[in-house]
Amino acid sequence: MSERQAEIRELAKAALSEGRVDYFIGWGTGYDNSQIVPVFVRDAGEVDELVWNPLAQHNLSVYLKRKMPESPDAKIGVCVKGCDSRTLVSLLQEELVDPEQIYVVGVPCDGVINRRAVEKEFSGEVVDILFDGGRVTATSRDGESKEFSREDLLFDHCRSCRYPNPLYQDDSAGDPVPEPEGEAGPIWESLEEFEALSTDQKSARLEEVFSTCIRCFACIHVCPVCYCWDQCVCRSRKPELVSQKVEAKENLMFQMIHMFHVAGRCPSCGACDRACPVEIPLYLLHRKMNQELHDMLGFEAGVDVEAKPALQTFDVEDPFGEH
Repeated sequence: MSERQAEIRELAKAALSEGRVDYFIGWGTGYDNSQIVPVFVRDAGEVDELVWNPLAQHNLSVYLKRKMPESPDAKIGVCVKGCDSRTLVSLLQEELVDPEQIYVVGVPCDGVINRRAVEKEFSGEVVDILFDGGRVTATSRDGESKEFSREDLLFDHCRSCRYPNPLYQDDSAGDPVPEPEGEAGPIWESLEEFEALSTDQKSARLEEVFSTCIRCFACIHVCPVCYCWDQCVCRSRKPELVSQKVEAKENLMFQMIHMFHVAGRCPSCGACDRACPVEIPLYLLHRKMNQELHDMLGFEAGVDVEAKPALQTFDVEDPFGEH
């Protein structure tokens, strides 16, 4: 058992035993050892269900957004990685979460791995994934085993993460991990190829990418700062801003609306990418918006709980139009 996993269990047990929370949200084993899923623990005797390893990709702060807590006045314990804590900060900034109702356990993170990348290396179903230092061993149901480098399986947003340690927490499950040095610039490197295209080429590229969208709404359901639910403009028929037709232009309009809706609040957690069943690189679209906000206003979402989101403030000194 890892030190972080043991600490998560101890902190959750204490919070539940002392009545400080009604339930605790963490990560647990799914159908088999190759899957990690969100779990809700309501009894101190059940904390052994909580686990931690590089498969713990889920951003659990999604369960704190509007209309989600059960009941509305419940006191909730929740685990957050660095990127997850930034979404929590965004919710706190907008007063959508009451800090008195939550107990936050921060988990220093070395990056989570892309399980889909592992699945693609097997013809059969993957049923077991084990970690040993920097090595990952995966086994399929028919007994085939393969070994990978953990570094090769990391998500792109983990490779460029500037906040591996939670920025908002009540307690920490383990010692902080080293943080990268330098300014935010390096996180935009993966946009260089897109930025080099002409305006027409960019439009064509976006239409090509979004032509595969099946409009399943998984991306907005999993987004912790997208919380309109029954008021979502992408589902409204009166007025109808986005049609039900599933084709490239309508899909692009749907995604652009989502991008502008979370502008100044998106913490680059990559949850939308991980949820997309057809693997559209949604994260890059939101990263582009984050880049523009950083270049214009020097703003990064979810890094200061006392700050206001960029698009909820106005300053005559803001350099809009100067770029």
